[in-house]
Amino acid sequence: MKRILVFILLLVLQKSLASLAYNGLQLRFTNSNLLNHNEKVYKSEDLLLISFNRDLSHQEQSELKRYVEVYGYIPSKTYLVEVKTNTSILALTSNDKISSLITQIQDYDFRNKISDQALKPSVFNKDLRQVFYISLYKEKHVRSFKQKFKNVSEKIICEGRFCIIETKMADLINLASYSKVEWIEPYQSIQTLEIRLDDVTERSMTAGDYSDLNGFENGTKVMNFESLWSKGVTGQNQIVSYADTGLDTGDVATLSLDFKNNLYSGFAFAVDGKSWFDPMGHGTHVAGSIVSSGENSNLLRGGAFGAKIIAQSMWSPLLGGLMVPVKLANLFDAAYKQGARIHSNSWGKNAGYGVYDSFSQQVDEFMFNNQDFLLLFAAGNEGADKDSNGKIDEGSLLSPATAKNVLTVGASENLTKLGGIQKQIKDLKSAKGKWEADPIASSYVSDNENGVAMFSSRGPTADKRRKPDIVSPGTNILSTRSHVPGASPLWGEYNKDYVWAGGTSMATPLTAGAAVLVRQYLIEKKGLSSPYASLIKGSLMFFAKDMYPGQYGDGDLRELEHAPDNNQGFGRTDLHKFSEAADSAVFIDDLGLATNETKEFKIQMLKGQSLKAMLIYTDAPSLPSVQKNLVNDLSLTVIVDGNVSLVNNTINNYEIMGPITASADEEVRLVVKGESVPIGLNGKQPFSLIYKVE
Repeated sequence: MKRILVFILLLVLQKSLASLAYNGLQLRFTNSNLLNHNEKVYKSEDLLLISFNRDLSHQEQSELKRYVEVYGYIPSKTYLVEVKTNTSILALTSNDKISSLITQIQDYDFRNKISDQALKPSVFNKDLRQVFYISLYKEKHVRSFKQKFKNVSEKIICEGRFCIIETKMADLINLASYSKVEWIEPYQSIQTLEIRLDDVTERSMTAGDYSDLNGFENGTKVMNFESLWSKGVTGQNQIVSYADTGLDTGDVATLSLDFKNNLYSGFAFAVDGKSWFDPMGHGTHVAGSIVSSGENSNLLRGGAFGAKIIAQSMWSPLLGGLMVPVKLANLFDAAYKQGARIHSNSWGKNAGYGVYDSFSQQVDEFMFNNQDFLLLFAAGNEGADKDSNGKIDEGSLLSPATAKNVLTVGASENLTKLGGIQKQIKDLKSAKGKWEADPIASSYVSDNENGVAMFSSRGPTADKRRKPDIVSPGTNILSTRSHVPGASPLWGEYNKDYVWAGGTSMATPLTAGAAVLVRQYLIEKKGLSSPYASLIKGSLMFFAKDMYPGQYGDGDLRELEHAPDNNQGFGRTDLHKFSEAADSAVFIDDLGLATNETKEFKIQMLKGQSLKAMLIYTDAPSLPSVQKNLVNDLSLTVIVDGNVSLVNNTINNYEIMGPITASADEEVRLVVKGESVPIGLNGKQPFSLIYKVE
């Protein structure tokens, strides 16, 4: 009921403002409806699944589009299409170029459009009113959608091809049956991802005059930012953006000294937002970790203190919380057009752990269409040991951190015993039912930099992709404080300019700062004018610090496997490792490959040298309805000493190889192959390649 009331309020404000497929024969979707083929005459606007006996070439894909509107790809070798005319399928099956490749044509079951997170319609809930988030296939379908359902609900808000509608459960089937509807899920509000432990240490524990600080408090020392700062790489000529609760006073004249010279622009995004000021405090803390100059303290600088920042406030004064645009791309595009190429997001939806939903799809879509734009998302704070076996359970990631292309950031521990929350975890009010068993219960939240924070959300995703991608310090982080009266002290104040906080919210902006520095390095030191997002993301992952075995040692209660795993990802962000190795490492961005195309890279190696390589790419967006979310599949092969080593992970959009040691002086070959590229940019999947010989 509260959501419905909120939705109605938002509507008033707006008005005032103006399943896996095997050999193309059997398709299974996330709601487990198995489709059966029915012989029939297909008519205009019917939705069909057309399966093929092999992957189509780019030319064959173009031939297919002559007869049908292609809406998406379903692994494997199957396309979701809409019939253009009553005779188009007959014409398609009569086309010699493509008809011999077709193995099956099936009706598309409308039930596959409804998220498992939605209630199932029944006689008992038919009159229950719910708010749904609906994706249409194309923006051009919005007008007809509104017209068709105007008698079902007067409350329809649309941006781009995405709509929010409040209606009865009895109408859900009619909505899903409409051919222009792609996906339906319950509307979920978003939340900032600082963790609220309700155990703030008293102010008296800290001096407040900086005399008791040693430089570890803001998290940058654990990540070794100094290694790049000392080389003059501090974020110069870079623009970074973030979407959050705002920035300090929202007024250039009264803005904190820590942001005076770093602000590029600021604007409000919530429907009723009239300022980018920060009445809550979370956004200011986040921004400080990215770019604070540290002028107020002469110590507490952000990771990319030489960069400029775009502050995007999503704070809704009416709701007292965050509100994202109905179409997420509006948020990202605004920053992109102002020159930002790194975008940090410390928020998520607390619904459906590990699920690839419409938000995941949208962020993947924007990144796929803008290959040089890196989005970072906090993994979430849902980590818990619910079975009390002393280990954090798997599978607690939040959307949109479940997306393939974003850099998903978990929280490792900072290293400080000063300020914030300094209790054994078993003494926290929040520990009950989550962290009551040792060794977790007896530990502290920021006493071991090789530990993953107990609250940090773990992977894998629902389709078994490995996440998070990386971790960074996210416990007891000291950063900038909003000066708006009433702003939260978060985990406790240090003084009038700085507060403590914790959560994957805090780890993400620190990682964004690192991404800014990596981008600057690749441009200035490696001559890449506009590095791909995948290259920046891959660089942070490739040179991360493996924290194995974690904070509890290599015994029965070992916290971590060797990276990568679903707790630490590829490890902790380590700019020392990057700085030391990057000068001699090779970084490549390539326009990409079509199905069955290959590209070869030759490397001269000496006897005894070892090679490590990573292939990573920004994949096409997946339909939320399918069980496997990887669309385009690239593989990496290394040929050394005449031996062929192939890695082809068909779940994740990266491959890691090595180290491989040469037994003699020789030429080694790296081969990247387009195993399957059903949805490319001009028929190709762009990719990045990183390798290091030592």
